[in-house]
Amino acid sequence: MTVPGRLPGVPAVLRRPLRAVAGAAALVAADELIFGRARTTHLGFVPVPTGIPLGIIANGMVIGTLYALVALGLILVYRADRLISFAQVGLGAVPAVLALLLVTDRHVDYWIAAAVMLVGAGVNGALVEVVVMRRFRKSPRLVATVATIGLAQVLAVIEIAMPTLVSGRTLAPPEFPTPFRHLRFELGGVIFDGDHIAILVVAVAMVAGLAGFLRLSRYGIAVRAAAENADRAALLGIPVRRLSTLVWMVAAVCSAIAVFMRAPVTGLSPGASVSPVVLLYGLAAAVVAGMESMPVALLAGMGIGVIDQSAFFGTSRPDLSAALMLPIILGALLLRRGTVSRGVESGVATVRSLREFRPIPLELRTLPEVRWGRIGVRVAVAALLLALPLIIGGNRANFASLVVIFAIVGVSVVILSGWAGQVSLGQFAFCGIGAAVAGGLAVNHHQDFFVTLLAAGLAGAVAALLIGLPALRVQGLFLAVVTLAFAVTVQDLVLDRQYTSWLLPGLDVTVGRPILYGAVDVRGDTAFYYVCLGGLALAWLCARSLRASHSGRSFIAVRDNLPAAQAVGTSATRARLAAFAISGFIAAVAGALLAYQQQAVDRPTFGVLTSLEVFVFVVVGGLTSLPGALLGAVYYEGLRYVGPAIGLGDLQVLASGVGVLLLLLVAPGGLASMVYGLRDRLLRAVARRRGLMVPSLVADGGHGHGVRAQRHRRHRRAHRIATAAPADGPAPLLVCDGLDVAYDSVQVLFGVSAEVREGEVVALLGTNGAGKSTLLRAVCGLMDPLAGRIVFDGREITGDGASVAARLGIAMVPGGRGIFPTLSVSDHLRLAAWLLGDRVRGEGARTRVLDHFPRLRERIGQRAGDLSGGEQQMLALAMAFMAEPRLLIVDELSLGLAPVVVAQLLEQVREFHRQGTTVVLVEQSLEVAMELASRTYFMEKGEVRFEGTPDSLSHREDLVRSVFLSRGSRAGAPAAAAAAAPAGEEPATVLSVRALRRSFGGIHAVDGVDLRLGAGEILGLIGPNGSGKTTLCDLVSGFLEPDEGGIQLDGIEVGRWSPERRARSGLGRSFQDARIFPSLTVAENLAQGLERHLPVHDHISSALGLPAVWEQEDEVGWTVADLVEVMGLGAYRDKFVRELSTGTRRVVDLAMILAHNPSVVLLDEPSSGIAQRETEELGPLLRRVRAETGCAMLVIAHDMPLISAVCDRLMALDLGRVIADGTPDAVLSDPKVVAAYLGGAPTNGNGNGHRPAEPARR
Repeated sequence: MTVPGRLPGVPAVLRRPLRAVAGAAALVAADELIFGRARTTHLGFVPVPTGIPLGIIANGMVIGTLYALVALGLILVYRADRLISFAQVGLGAVPAVLALLLVTDRHVDYWIAAAVMLVGAGVNGALVEVVVMRRFRKSPRLVATVATIGLAQVLAVIEIAMPTLVSGRTLAPPEFPTPFRHLRFELGGVIFDGDHIAILVVAVAMVAGLAGFLRLSRYGIAVRAAAENADRAALLGIPVRRLSTLVWMVAAVCSAIAVFMRAPVTGLSPGASVSPVVLLYGLAAAVVAGMESMPVALLAGMGIGVIDQSAFFGTSRPDLSAALMLPIILGALLLRRGTVSRGVESGVATVRSLREFRPIPLELRTLPEVRWGRIGVRVAVAALLLALPLIIGGNRANFASLVVIFAIVGVSVVILSGWAGQVSLGQFAFCGIGAAVAGGLAVNHHQDFFVTLLAAGLAGAVAALLIGLPALRVQGLFLAVVTLAFAVTVQDLVLDRQYTSWLLPGLDVTVGRPILYGAVDVRGDTAFYYVCLGGLALAWLCARSLRASHSGRSFIAVRDNLPAAQAVGTSATRARLAAFAISGFIAAVAGALLAYQQQAVDRPTFGVLTSLEVFVFVVVGGLTSLPGALLGAVYYEGLRYVGPAIGLGDLQVLASGVGVLLLLLVAPGGLASMVYGLRDRLLRAVARRRGLMVPSLVADGGHGHGVRAQRHRRHRRAHRIATAAPADGPAPLLVCDGLDVAYDSVQVLFGVSAEVREGEVVALLGTNGAGKSTLLRAVCGLMDPLAGRIVFDGREITGDGASVAARLGIAMVPGGRGIFPTLSVSDHLRLAAWLLGDRVRGEGARTRVLDHFPRLRERIGQRAGDLSGGEQQMLALAMAFMAEPRLLIVDELSLGLAPVVVAQLLEQVREFHRQGTTVVLVEQSLEVAMELASRTYFMEKGEVRFEGTPDSLSHREDLVRSVFLSRGSRAGAPAAAAAAAPAGEEPATVLSVRALRRSFGGIHAVDGVDLRLGAGEILGLIGPNGSGKTTLCDLVSGFLEPDEGGIQLDGIEVGRWSPERRARSGLGRSFQDARIFPSLTVAENLAQGLERHLPVHDHISSALGLPAVWEQEDEVGWTVADLVEVMGLGAYRDKFVRELSTGTRRVVDLAMILAHNPSVVLLDEPSSGIAQRETEELGPLLRRVRAETGCAMLVIAHDMPLISAVCDRLMALDLGRVIADGTPDAVLSDPKVVAAYLGGAPTNGNGNGHRPAEPARR
């Protein structure tokens, strides 16, 4: 099957440039067709279009190359830090304006000034990255992006002040002499000079150089790697911080060159160059290039420049071209979306990492002091708002109205961006639409006040729906660019009376405030304040109702984990469009109120800058909480009000920008996080006073305040375990002494001490959540300990960072994903040789690694994100092997790998050890530890509980039975229950797959698979890594479309159905990571599992708080309470899923399956990442789920004892094809399975050679 846009027959390296050339040609043709018709001549009485002169097109291409330079900087920063820098133009504008003023006012030589510009831009970029952006490196990308908006405000003030600081003038000089002015020529009626030629030459050179740098140089590849996973790049010894600084320096130079070279051609207006409209042209070019391709950005910039100049030529309106960026950006994103590979799609959503604030725990909710405290706070806030005009004076009631109106807009942003995850930088454009509709109806048609508000809200909802349609395919910061372009379009078209005079009230007409019902006069400022306050109350109640119902859960579920949301039947389309519509309605009503408050509809009031400021103040207030909207509005309007009063004047913008940066540094969660933090401290005090144990509050109680932390500090020495190694053994290579480590305020390690001697193999064992991986992250420099020290080879490395640890010879293979999804396998191996020095040594290491992992040689040019899970883990191990470390740390060697692969890797680890490498293994498998390690540490709950030989650990029943199984104990696991069908009668088919095929880049992942699953049957799916198991699951559940074949669910063809439609029809899906919805509590996750059974799915009903919704929520609450009790989740009910261990998340995941009550369940590696004790309990739990729901199961697993004991039937895949199908005993004994999967004599997978008890047969 040919994918559209792939240009079959054309070499891959030429496809993107050819598509870009074709797109640019189409753009110019459309430009000629639209704007060329504006100029005509007459042959007699017949008008004939004269078209756009060639000189206009050429001039547009020159100006467009300057937009392309801005786009280059945007692309560099995006690829390095995964954020859109709204300070991009300002980074270069400050040194460029300085250099231009030196030429004109200080008569400095042009070339010296150019050198000052380049050096100044580099220094400015470095300072910004080191002083400001580095502080946000671990913050959510959305917070870092908002920080660049504050930074842009600071740079704008500096640029505007530059003429005064340099020469005492308030205006920039009109002309800028250059060495190129002597070259002059005419083309198509336009005069060109050497400055135009210089722009083209420099831009092309910059594009070629930067494209080659990123694609071919190891520093460029390292920049791309650090953007994918900065921690992983640091583990390879890559200097991530220095690379980021380099990127910001180059980005600043790109913008500086653009501003410096544009001034002689178009003039200079300080401050104008940093406006969002100017940035939008560069953003449009960068988006057309997919934030990736520099040559495409150059061509796109030229095309946009042609549109810019042609629009002005055809209409004499300089702002029209900016309004046309919206269709260009939309077209580029929607056309590009279909060609994105799996590697690109592996990133996370922009606002996914923003945290919700926990609800008051159920244990405390009914206590009198808590109940009255909540009532008291609400009454106090309401009283303050009601009395505000009296407090500040009636003459300032207009200011109070503005605070309330902006709070209403903030509520709309919380719904759309905070909960639904749709980043909107154009929210105030919906206000503009509402103001235009309400003002026009009130003035032109004399409509009732409430009719105008309703019409405004409906108009805003429709506009939001239209903008929301692209959100079904475009996510994250790309959608932010779309909404920014929308704000420009509304400002320049919708609110321009030249185009919409029929809609807007006249310039000299007042939008009068009404007399409600002919009796209530609200024309005064104070009276109208209470009207606005009523609007805020209604918006607040609407939003609260949304969040407390299934709608709020659905919005956040889709934001957090789209596949998991679809797998429980949540419609992402409905959720996103509803969020847009409701948010647009509320924002438009706020705009209508603003029109009445201002008594006019003025275009500048609804400008693009206001939209950006609205989003910034909501983030500063707290993007995911309703109180954050109010706090942000108070901050924003308060600063605008107080600034002039205290004499800030023109420095108000500077104070605003600096204030945003400081607030985001102190409280990345916004002002609301401080309020909720204070609330939680008070709740803890109540719990302590009442003697109540509240798990959800203890979890984040803070390392400095917990009784447990204090106890372990006091008795740290008493808890250190004597070493079992001989005193005269080898010197310790690694020593950890009394380590305390915390994630945010949650302490994870308590006084951990351990050592690893030169040349030994040490296994680190323990329960899930014991702190094993945290200890390794601290050793490798990815986390700084709160207390204690780490010594490597006699040198203390505590807090030195991952790059230092890597240079000293510490290599780590992280658990889970240890690759860079968008880089090729070849790029990975090149990066892995970063510390090897010379090229010859690196090539030799590469050859050795590929000999050990021949599968990687076959995939050498493929993106790592397109590899199977097993191949990705092979690549991560290969990278560690290439580094030739002194200490090799492997986190979960056997996680998710087939036994044959595990055996191969174990042999490689042994070979490394024989060559003198010291090895530390983190393992869940005691058998693997006993096979490899000479010494073990056992951890539980952040402490070291045991140190000694593996054999001595196996005799510690108190530890082993709590986590592991004795060898062979799983063989006695209860057999799977017989199916419900009577003996001799074949059960009804509930899932049927016929001749299913799916290919990726010519590789047949699934090749003609036939599968039948009977009612109540448990079918195990096994096979080597890359055999197509997960791909088959994705095809059956609808996350991939098959190339060929059919899928039937309960006899109905579902091959073209969406995942959520299949889920609502009874298909359940459990994913390997069991991450479900991290920002929802356990209770909310279980409630979301009931989605397909809810009678009311209407989000508008939830917003209105209709009785049917609350009756439904009562039923959901009772069902969730039953599930919590049945599954033993009472201690976790009010915890966020992100706070749970993998094993507990798996229990929650299975509880959600019970809630979903499907007829068929697909389980992908249910035992992945959980301890052996929890794996032992998993088999009975799966059978319990089957007994409760009567469902059939398709289980993917590498855990042979589990899958053979639980499953009624096994099916083996290899290279996308079925190679065996039958009873577990028959399949595991099949020679083809033994050869392809087990890699040796038949075994039960646990190393003892005994087959588990045969399951009961039908």
